[in-house]
Amino acid sequence: MLRAFPVLAATGQLDDLNRLLWSGLQHLEPTTLRQVIEKKLEAKTMTPTRRVRWLAAGLASGSTDFLPRLSREVGDSERRVRSLASFFTPPNPVPGLTGKLDTPAIEFLIRTLGKTFTPTWEEGVQTIRTKASGRIERLISSLAARSDERAANALKELASDSGLSKWRGHLERAADTQRVVRRDAAHEAPTPQGVIAALRDGPPAGAGDLRGLVLDRLERIAGEVRATNDNLWRQFWNEDRKKPEVQPTPKHEDACRDAILGRLRPLLPPRCDAQPEGRYAGDRRADLRITGGRWSVPVEIKKNGHADLWRAVRNQLLPRYANDPATEGLGIYLVLWFGRKCTVAAKSDRPATPEALRERLLEEMTDAERRRAAVVVLDVTRP
Repeated sequence: MLRAFPVLAATGQLDDLNRLLWSGLQHLEPTTLRQVIEKKLEAKTMTPTRRVRWLAAGLASGSTDFLPRLSREVGDSERRVRSLASFFTPPNPVPGLTGKLDTPAIEFLIRTLGKTFTPTWEEGVQTIRTKASGRIERLISSLAARSDERAANALKELASDSGLSKWRGHLERAADTQRVVRRDAAHEAPTPQGVIAALRDGPPAGAGDLRGLVLDRLERIAGEVRATNDNLWRQFWNEDRKKPEVQPTPKHEDACRDAILGRLRPLLPPRCDAQPEGRYAGDRRADLRITGGRWSVPVEIKKNGHADLWRAVRNQLLPRYANDPATEGLGIYLVLWFGRKCTVAAKSDRPATPEALRERLLEEMTDAERRRAAVVVLDVTRP
C-alpha cells in the first residue's frame, strides 16, 4: 500500500487518487497514513487540485492539524472547492466516511461546500452536484446527532451565514433535532432525596416536578379568578367605568400575561422564579419562563381568539421553547377563555365551554405532544 501512493500520484488520475486515498483511510494505521501524506505534501510540483485531496485525506484521518492548511489551500477557488467535493463524494460507499471528523472540520466542510452546491435531488442522477448536495445533508445530520455544545454553536453559526441561505431550512431543522439530542443526553433521573425535597416545597428534582408545581399554582389562580370577592377577572378586560353600557373587551395578551405573572410569583416556593418572555435556545422567547434550580418550564399563553390557537403547541411551544435541555422537553400551554364568541373555530364549530376547548385542544395533539405539553384553559370571564 505504501509503495502504491507515489506511483499513483504520478499518473494524474484524480479519481483513482481519491479511491486510493480512501482505501488508505480504511486500511492503514492513522499515524502511518499521516506520515505518507506529509511526505507527499513536500512535493513542490504538486498541483492545487491534488494538494486539496491529500490535505482532505489528512483531515478525514481525524487529525485537526490539517484543517487550517486545507482551509488556506481551498480559499475562494471554486475549482478547489469542487476538488474537495470530489474527494468527499467517492463513487462507492465508504463506511464511517466522516466519522473521524470533529465538529470544526464538519462545520468547515458544510460552510465551504454549501456556498457552491445548493440542495438538490434528482432520482437516478449521480453528478458531482447531486452527490455533493447529499454529502452536505449528511454532514448536517451528523452535527444534529451530536449532543455537545460545540455542535449546537456550529449549527447556529451556519444557519446565520448569509452564504448558506439556501441551506437555512435544513440547518434550523437540524438545530431543533440537536437540541432534543442534547436534552436527552443531559437528562438525569432525580434522586430519592431530591424527590423528598421537592415534595416539601424545596427545589424541584427535575423539570417534571417544576411543571407539576406550576400547574398546581395555575389551578389556584383559576380558583381565585372565579371568586367574585376579589374581582380578579377585571385584570383581563378593558372596561369603561364611565360608560357601563359599553361591553368590555379582552386586554392585550401582554397585559394578561402580566396579570398572571403578578399572581403566580407570590405562590412559588423559595428558589423558584417566574420571568416574562423567557429566552430559550436559538434566541427564541416564550411568554413566561419558570425556573427552579437548573430546571425551567416555558409557558406559552394564547387568548382563545388568537389566530394560532390550534397551532401554538406544535409550531411554537414544543419546537421553539421546550427543546432547551433545561426543560427536559416539557412545557405548558395556557389558554385564556374570554367566552365562546371569542373562540377561533375548530373545523366547523366552536367549543362552548373552557372544558370543551381543553378537550378539543388535546384531541388535536399527538400522544407524544400530550406527554410533553400540559394544556390549561383559564376561565377569565365574569363569574
